[in-house]
Amino acid sequence: MAVSNYFSNEAQEDINALTFDKGQNRKESIKTASMTFLAFISIGMVPLIPFVVGVMGGGLESKHFILSGIFTGVAFAFIGVLKGYVTKQSKVWNAFQTVLIGGVAACIAFYVGRFLESLIM
Repeated sequence: MAVSNYFSNEAQEDINALTFDKGQNRKESIKTASMTFLAFISIGMVPLIPFVVGVMGGGLESKHFILSGIFTGVAFAFIGVLKGYVTKQSKVWNAFQTVLIGGVAACIAFYVGRFLESLIM
C-alpha cells in the first residue's frame, strides 16, 4: 500500500504540473478511488495466476514460484509504462522504477511472511 501511495502521489504531482490542477472535485475522487480499487484487484491477482493454473491441472507445479515472480515483474512493468504514458514521462524509466521498487517491496513482504511462518511452525 505504501508503494502504491508513493506512486499515486508522485503521478498526481506530475499530472498537476502538466494541468495546473489545484484540487479534485468529489466526482474525481470517487472515480480515482474506484479505479484504484479495480487496479488493486486486477493487478493483485496476477501473481496468483500460476498457482490457480497449477490447481486446475496446468502441469507447472514445480515452477509456480518462479512464474509468479515473472508475472509480477511484468505486471509492475505494465504499471510503470502506464504511469509514464499518463504523466508524459519516460515509459522505460517509469517501468524500471516501478519494477525495482515493487520488486523490493515484494521481496520484503515474502521474507516477512517467511519469518512469521517460522514463528508459527
